[in-house]
Amino acid sequence: MGRLKKITDKINHGLQTMFYRLGVKVGDHPYLTMILSVLVFALCMIGIISFQQESRGEKLWINQDADVIKDKEWVEEHFPAKFDIVNYIGIRAPDNGDAGVLEASAIKKLYEMHAEVIAIQASNGTATFNWSQIAYPRKGDNYWVSSILALWEFDEDQIENLTTADVLKKLNQPNLQDPWNGGQFLISNVLGAIAYNTQGNITGATAVRAYYRYYVNETWDSGEGRFARKRGDDFSVKFEAIVRRNWAPFIEMAVYSRKGNREENSSAISGDVTILSAGYILILLYVILNLGRYNRLEHKVWLSLSGILSTGMAIGISFSLSSAFGFFYGPVHSVLPFLLLGIGVDDMFVIVQAWDNLHDIKENRSKSVSERLGICMSHAGASVTVTSITDFVAFLIGATTILPALRSFCFFAGIGVLADFCMQITFFTATLALDGRRAEARRDACLCCITLPDKWQPLNIEGRWLLRFFRKYHIPTLEIVPVKVAVIIITIVFAALGIYSTTQIENHFDFDWFTPKGSYIRRYRDLQKQYYPAGNTRVQVYLGSVNYSSPVTQSRLHQLVDTFRGNSYIQANTVDAWVDGLEQWANRFSL
Repeated sequence: MGRLKKITDKINHGLQTMFYRLGVKVGDHPYLTMILSVLVFALCMIGIISFQQESRGEKLWINQDADVIKDKEWVEEHFPAKFDIVNYIGIRAPDNGDAGVLEASAIKKLYEMHAEVIAIQASNGTATFNWSQIAYPRKGDNYWVSSILALWEFDEDQIENLTTADVLKKLNQPNLQDPWNGGQFLISNVLGAIAYNTQGNITGATAVRAYYRYYVNETWDSGEGRFARKRGDDFSVKFEAIVRRNWAPFIEMAVYSRKGNREENSSAISGDVTILSAGYILILLYVILNLGRYNRLEHKVWLSLSGILSTGMAIGISFSLSSAFGFFYGPVHSVLPFLLLGIGVDDMFVIVQAWDNLHDIKENRSKSVSERLGICMSHAGASVTVTSITDFVAFLIGATTILPALRSFCFFAGIGVLADFCMQITFFTATLALDGRRAEARRDACLCCITLPDKWQPLNIEGRWLLRFFRKYHIPTLEIVPVKVAVIIITIVFAALGIYSTTQIENHFDFDWFTPKGSYIRRYRDLQKQYYPAGNTRVQVYLGSVNYSSPVTQSRLHQLVDTFRGNSYIQANTVDAWVDGLEQWANRFSL
């Protein structure tokens, strides 16, 4: 223990000596220190040119070495996506015995919407395309649309002459077929909250869903790190504008598109700017009210501003250097400025408190500002260093995680903590030296050009109400024996509750957490969960380089298709295999 104490004492003495010298140097040359700090900040900000924002789920929350990522990259290389899908859900609950969304008036209204959708003219910036040019083919000359309207082949004459009885009769046919897309018509994919009578026949439904698939022309956007779908994006924007209008008798229409989802998630991030600004203002007010005293000489408005500015520069350095090292900015990074601001303000209070404590010792009052700043930093520097290094190491350890979003966040935070530490012991300490010189010259703390008269005396109004509260009330209360016992018991109870709660933690993840509440994309997903809880997951199987002309290969391909069709977890009549189409074509021409 004695040897360990000697080592600890040597480390503390070394830190105190180092920070004493630093404080003296900064006190002697405050302007030079501030200029050098700003120059370092400016140089680090060069890295901001590499800043990139990431919102793709597979890039945020999946280990990039996982097989699913490798498979996805292989598919994107060999089978680049050529189509996209936009969806809508219409809501009209059955009321007074009617059929809800299956009323003839509702079906006709859906056709009116459909007619406007297929009349969209989509642009890629240089040319305009109509629906027939971008529609994804499905069967013959038909385009791929999953909708209840497919039962009448999107024929205006048939739909206009429909009655509600006709609609219900069609849906209650046994083994209902889809004349537009081919195969069996899966009612549960289209209708939600279906009502049945005692005979098991459909009598109504609350929700109706439709999908439109269309071709996109993708070009690589290096700025966003993704394929830009200019033509597809334009179509989805116009599709959303149509669906989001009033389509009575439907009480609600919800719409979803990839572009809308991407923009809503991005808006959640950019929308934090307002909250961040408000948070900065509140913390600034708190620092101003508690860092100094309430008189013209000793309040520290400019010192508070310099401390906040120091933290702001640390945030900028964190973003720039992390971007330069190839780390992206993700949704969770929006809390980073608040985190660094809290750490920076804590360092400010430690340094200023050490500075003010010097005035309680009479012999320090006659020393120069530089000397006092050296003594101040010899006390505060060690405390600030220990907390900063601890936070820095903790975040660097967190940066070893396999989750890209968390790894990036921890790296951003680690660099930010280190930058904040450097800015507080240089830039902020330099402004503290200037504030000390100002106070010695009896200059006004706000209008520094005004010298206070010799007869001026501060009002007996003391600031730092929080500090006074702890000294006058909190600490004396904790010294009472019954209070000590109560605190220990409460601590044990909360510790026990915390330990128990950790055993109840559930591992769950939902992308909806990153979609703002109240957004139209979030509303679509909520309705989808409510009315289509079973969900549908589309699975695709890709084949690489094999000898497709070999009879053995062809036989195995048929076996693979038959295996999928015989799987109880796959919906009947949903397996679409190109092998079948090729075989039909070959038989047709006797090949």
